[in-house]
Amino acid sequence: GSSEHSARLLAAVLEAEILDIVAVVTRAEPQGGHRHTQDTAVVAIAKQANLPVWRPEKPDDIIPQLKDANVTVGLLFAYGKILSDELIAAFPHGIVNVHPSLLPRHRGPSPIETTILAGDTTAGTTVMMISREMDAGPILSQAAFPIDDHISKTELWEKLFHKSLELVV
Repeated sequence: GSSEHSARLLAAVLEAEILDIVAVVTRAEPQGGHRHTQDTAVVAIAKQANLPVWRPEKPDDIIPQLKDANVTVGLLFAYGKILSDELIAAFPHGIVNVHPSLLPRHRGPSPIETTILAGDTTAGTTVMMISREMDAGPILSQAAFPIDDHISKTELWEKLFHKSLELVV
């Protein structure tokens, strides 16, 4: 992934020692398109753990590296790019994705805002497999919780993030 939340998820996965991480893939530039000389939080955590960091200009650019490294499964969270069929197929056991909504409700890039705008009284997160269609792959696990109509985007995001961490770990 590429967001601050992706960095927090990476740190939790490293701490839990649940995966043998081959490399960390993040966007070639920080979200928003502004190049910085300072590394993102994802890169900083990966470097601290002595993990290779791959920052492809296009996601498909890493397919040869994936094959060379014998990568078997991917874990995706807030990467911000659509993945091609070829890239998905490069992971023999697929790519696990964390999506902060109760799929199939609120598919797409803005599930938190959509949950609030829809007036939902229940929110949740989904761990699923990536498929060709956006946010439509098989669901592995979900966690739901009640929310009130005064919840802010920041509060909901934090609750969703913690539930997502629980599911992944």
